[in-house]
Amino acid sequence: MQPSVVELLKSLDLSINKDWIYAGRPCSPRVLFTFENCQPNILINKQSIEKLQHSLEDQIYNSLRKSYVITNISNNSLFSIPVNQEFVYIHRHNHHKNNASRFLPISFSNQSLQTSSSTTEDFEQFRRFIFQHIKTALTIGFNDNIGRTNIPPIFELSTATTWCKIYDSLREFFLSEPKTPKIVSIYAQLKDQIDIDVQFSERRCKKVLPQAINLYQESLPTHYSQDQHEQKLQLAVEYFQLNARGPKYNLYLDQLKNKCNEIWQNGRRLCESISLTGHNCVHELHYLIDENPTEDEAKESEEIHMEKNNHLEENTLLLNQKTKSYKISSKTHNSGIVTISASNCGEFQRERKDPFDLIEANLEFYKEFESVELIQNKIIKKFNFKHEEESEFVRQMIHSECPLNSRPEFDSWSLVSIGHYSDYNSSSGLSQPGFMTSHNFLIPWELHVCNGQVSSLCSKQWSKKNLEKSKSKSSVELIEKKGKTVTIKAFIGLEYECPLGHRFICSGPDRIVRLFNNGSVKDDAYKLLNCDMPLYTACPCRNTKESPSYMAQAMRVFIVTPPGQVTEKGDDKKITKVNISIKPQVQPNPQPCPVFWPSFEDSIVLEDDNIWVLRLPYIYMGDEHKPYYRPKNFETLNSCKILKGMFSVVVNN
Repeated sequence: MQPSVVELLKSLDLSINKDWIYAGRPCSPRVLFTFENCQPNILINKQSIEKLQHSLEDQIYNSLRKSYVITNISNNSLFSIPVNQEFVYIHRHNHHKNNASRFLPISFSNQSLQTSSSTTEDFEQFRRFIFQHIKTALTIGFNDNIGRTNIPPIFELSTATTWCKIYDSLREFFLSEPKTPKIVSIYAQLKDQIDIDVQFSERRCKKVLPQAINLYQESLPTHYSQDQHEQKLQLAVEYFQLNARGPKYNLYLDQLKNKCNEIWQNGRRLCESISLTGHNCVHELHYLIDENPTEDEAKESEEIHMEKNNHLEENTLLLNQKTKSYKISSKTHNSGIVTISASNCGEFQRERKDPFDLIEANLEFYKEFESVELIQNKIIKKFNFKHEEESEFVRQMIHSECPLNSRPEFDSWSLVSIGHYSDYNSSSGLSQPGFMTSHNFLIPWELHVCNGQVSSLCSKQWSKKNLEKSKSKSSVELIEKKGKTVTIKAFIGLEYECPLGHRFICSGPDRIVRLFNNGSVKDDAYKLLNCDMPLYTACPCRNTKESPSYMAQAMRVFIVTPPGQVTEKGDDKKITKVNISIKPQVQPNPQPCPVFWPSFEDSIVLEDDNIWVLRLPYIYMGDEHKPYYRPKNFETLNSCKILKGMFSVVVNN
């Protein structure tokens, strides 16, 4: 503050002493103390009053010296008190207390004389007390240095004109709005130093701030998400609110938030990306490897990248600009979740990382098996789904809400043949890795051919009890002509796969295939043909109460198509061509979730005498690029299903 006052005094161009200019004041002001009222027992005589005055002088002097308000050199003190003169006066007569600004004018006015004689005497003594100091000021000046010192006190008497000019300039300087940032800062510092509330608040907030920061850092993992950051920050803020006080509260609260944000930003911020199965990436915030930003681009886009992904507050983004020394690395997403999955054909298994990209989940993982499938000749035929190549509507996956004849960016489904009809052994089941014991058998599906017609009634429907339920005229005729029919047998099965790689065939909703004692399949294909099948079901690998079950997902449909040339019984030896067609439709979530299918074909007619494997998508994703996660509650889980009517028979005479 003093340098600013010195500059102001220099600019006035007045003939005043340089000591005054550089000290910023004409002298160290002398402070006098007066007490208006006193206890009556002290006012009995002059000696008791003087004794009290001297006692008060000693107390005041000692207090000011211990607090360093006054020093040996009066020029360096905020104010001074006289060394050899009285500076405390006690009024001899109790009277009404006056406002400090009105005390002296009233005391010296004519009105003060229009009172009792005792009062008049009191005011006369007070005048003498005051005027002894005034006389000293007007003659030799104040010299309130204490002890021996070679530094003379500054004391300057000026004319009334000079005094008024300096007074007006200083008054405007101190009472008007500060004109420079420097003066604003000086005013703020001055206020902090003389404001008791500010000093208390400063000490309290300084004590509480590190405690709140420690509370924020307590039990934090190496990397943590924005939600965890905000929860811990809220705990720290609540602790700070409970313990911090005063005008410095908001300043230190901002410091707390900035410090917590800084801790989170500098290498501990978790990547906010979520895998297609609903798991967080475990890495710190990073770029993807294929982004490959240059150093300049990384610096320019760092704030934008963070704001886009995490929607940080403005103060966090400003803080991040100060912490650019932390370099964001480039790596692939990783949730730390590893499962075991089989290939398209089901002949091979390997570990798969939790996917963060649809093409990785539904295509690239399975393409990695192609070389070994080719070497070992496990796939003999591959079916290509038909799409409108010139369609302007391109979607990631085809579903019921897509425009008609839309085409996918890539096929998320796969249909391959892994052998001929004779390659499947119904007494031993599928010989593929991962199948649980006795759960690798396909369900027999008997097709009854007669007079160019085919009935797919299962064994239970041949009973008279079920005859009444059947409304098909051709089915009734075939039953009546049971002895004239030719029966061919297909095999079908829906395979489920759990995260541990365990595989099993289901013959109906939540029913794993069952065997007789002789090893033949007990179930028929009725439920598989006529019921919605769950997309998810509990894996039998954990069936104890202590261990919760893993949820297995429907991943493959096996269809063993018999030779299609059927020679019927009779003299004419009529030949009927029989094929099996499929129309897979999957609803991966409760309504209003769309239904997914491979293409807009009505159905896919399978070539006869083959073992076909339809691999279903691992992930189902709609047009908003949001995957349909597996529901966590059981009731909703039942709404995820493969719609009935997937299998049908095509007859060509």
